[in-house]
Amino acid sequence: MSDRGQKTGKIWITLLLLVTILGLTIWLKENTGFFKKGRPVIAVDDPAAVEAVRANRTKLLVIGIDGATWSIIADLSGQGKLPNLRKLLEQGSRGTLHSEAPMISPALWTTMATGVSRSKHKIDNFVFKPVKGYAPEALDSRVRAAPALWEILGHYGKKVAVINWNSAAPAEPVNGIFIADGAKRNDLGAENVYPADWIPRLKDLPLIRVDWFEEKLKKWNHTMPTKGYAEDTFVASAGAEILQKEKPDLMLIYFRNVDVASHLFWKYRWPIGLEYQFPVSQADQERFGDLIENYYELLDALIGKLIEAGPDYTVMIVSDHGEAATYSPKNIFVELNVLLHELGFLDYKAPRCEDTLKKMNAENLYQAPDPAKDIFFDCETLRHAQISGPPNLAAWLISKRRIAPEKTGAAAPFIGELYDSLSHPQLAKEINWPKTRLFNIDDFHKDIRGIYINLKDRDPEGVIGFKDYSSFRKQAVALLSALENEKGEKLFKKVKANPEQKGPVAKGIIAPPDILVEFNPQVLYGQYLLRQKGDPAPILISSILWSYQDVSGDHVPEGIIIVSGPAAAPGIQISASIYEVAPTILWRFDAPVARDMPGQILESAFKTADRTIRYVSSYQGAIKIPVSFKPKGIGQEDQERLKAVGYLK
Repeated sequence: MSDRGQKTGKIWITLLLLVTILGLTIWLKENTGFFKKGRPVIAVDDPAAVEAVRANRTKLLVIGIDGATWSIIADLSGQGKLPNLRKLLEQGSRGTLHSEAPMISPALWTTMATGVSRSKHKIDNFVFKPVKGYAPEALDSRVRAAPALWEILGHYGKKVAVINWNSAAPAEPVNGIFIADGAKRNDLGAENVYPADWIPRLKDLPLIRVDWFEEKLKKWNHTMPTKGYAEDTFVASAGAEILQKEKPDLMLIYFRNVDVASHLFWKYRWPIGLEYQFPVSQADQERFGDLIENYYELLDALIGKLIEAGPDYTVMIVSDHGEAATYSPKNIFVELNVLLHELGFLDYKAPRCEDTLKKMNAENLYQAPDPAKDIFFDCETLRHAQISGPPNLAAWLISKRRIAPEKTGAAAPFIGELYDSLSHPQLAKEINWPKTRLFNIDDFHKDIRGIYINLKDRDPEGVIGFKDYSSFRKQAVALLSALENEKGEKLFKKVKANPEQKGPVAKGIIAPPDILVEFNPQVLYGQYLLRQKGDPAPILISSILWSYQDVSGDHVPEGIIIVSGPAAAPGIQISASIYEVAPTILWRFDAPVARDMPGQILESAFKTADRTIRYVSSYQGAIKIPVSFKPKGIGQEDQERLKAVGYLK
């Protein structure tokens, strides 16, 4: 090669190296805390930082819309149906706010409020098992381990208002006003409103009315939009009143029901897709087909009322994820408690339909060519058949050739037991604790799920002794690890003892599971589950699975972010994650950003991008969370709401 060629080659190599270094530098800055770590840290109460925050005059309104999706917003905005959002978009910046799997709303909204991961703030599900108890408790501020924006900025003297923020309950004594998640106008008290003098004010508050939507409610005649309308208009009315009368420096306000509407009514607006097809009648599609879009229009009207009440506020709108149709296998889950029952680890207070038919089969009273499959399908049919009385149940079994007519006398006790279990299905779901060794609570949305050992001296009705803890856990892990379909595909990708639970004693408030499992969707390509090769009593895989019945929409990672108003830079395309929300808000108030917050600051979305950035090591442990754990259980109405949208089983 000539000297000239060698020089040219060296130049290109040098340029390529420089481009690589530049690209790596940009990536590290945008996606990691690499440069943040090199910055000097100050104390949380550093005098210069305290003075900077108190001198700051930022007014920021943060509106959280659960499940808001760009495709719907863009379509409706283009049709002129979202005038308030369209104006914000025209005057500000927008982009995608990327979520984090598993997309469990309490975890995501708490990450946005704290800036740290769910492993740090400890809100990773809808419910948790408390130490020394079986009844699940809601994961909320009572167990949150990291301070939130309202605590941090309140510590620096800024006036805050928090309204209905997901999982932010009970009400906290903040420097401002706090209306807890789930507070209802007809049920307000010190538990969900701070300060107390706002309780009568909220009860007497004139509510925003959206007449055209109220007319739609008559057409739909469905509890979800009716309850959603009551909740969201109360939230917006409270927000508008507080903005006008109190003028907080930061308001965080959360609207839940775009997400709920999307879960329940997606199939009526978009019933057909490449990977899914929901059976929808023409009448129901005409009745509910506009519900989701109308709900976006309702939220647009409520946002307009908030902006009108706080015209000088910079507005940040965020969603925790987007929404799309759900389909198999992402909407198929293992019923771990049913599996543990089939394996002999868990007992129910009343026999399940399947248990009774298995006993009849063992006594040669129930005839089935393939007992595992036939029992499952017979029980599924019987649960929906609404058969009245044991004689009619016997007649049904005879008509299906499951019982020979001459054996009905011998089968009578079993038929009576079967009828009782079908008549009182809830009893067959209640766990008989003194005869249960392993169990699960509702955590099916998590990728890694937990199984608990029912331990003596740790759980109220435990059966496994402390001395047997390690050996029993090892035995259970081995059995669960061995489960596979007839093709040799494992039920679980991973089964292991929880490394955080090294021994039988559980510390703190949240009881960690003893065993962790991760479902393997590949197993669905088989029919049966085997404990070992040649298992004489295989488990039908379908019998340990469940999927949503009425939920047709589900979460997707692409959420929304809009920044608009006096301090916003217009026309900027934003690409961010939920981790960027908290550090950006702290920066806007000149408050230090914590190094353990992995998100970056969205400087380009604002006009004033040259302000000083200060860092502290962490706010965790430095700022007190003014809420302590007190058991309260989950109310019946909240349970029904969570079950309706597929958040609880």
